Amino acid sequence: MKAWQQLPTSVKLIAVALVIICVIDFAQRIYVAESDASRNFDPMAGVGIEFASAQASEEVKSWLQQRREEAEKSQQEQQVAVSEPKAALLEGGVNLGDMRVRVRGVYTASEAATGGARIALIDTQQIESRQVEITEISEGFELNGYTVSKINVNSVTFIGGDDESVTIPVFDY
Repeated sequence: MKAWQQLPTSVKLIAVALVIICVIDFAQRIYVAESDASRNFDPMAGVGIEFASAQASEEVKSWLQQRREEAEKSQQEQQVAVSEPKAALLEGGVNLGDMRVRVRGVYTASEAATGGARIALIDTQQIESRQVEITEISEGFELNGYTVSKINVNSVTFIGGDDESVTIPVFDY
């Protein structure tokens, strides 16, 4: 209190005026009107405002274009340097001409539908493109110049053009 009493009167007046201004400002910020009807609120007030779209400078555009060109160039160099590795050939398969064949399973169809004939489920893969297809086959089915001659419980026998016989066992995962 002693420090306040020693201050000059002009400083005291300035301090009191500052406190009064702060109280008025605070009161205006928290004052709420008595009824909702007296408040002015427009929910669509900001809808009509239009903002200018952002534009990049010419220096930034040229820098971005240069970066794109460098990225394309390095990507082309990588493609030339490292060819894309091919998918692996089917494990447990046998080559029949330009295809790799793997027997997934053999089952017996119902008596009513096919007279109890055996049907095999095989994976075929093109050796060049490495594309795999699943095919359901029965005796007499022709695949890449080979004909299915016999479907046993645990293998499928193919016969080729020169009476070449190829027996493929069921692949055991």
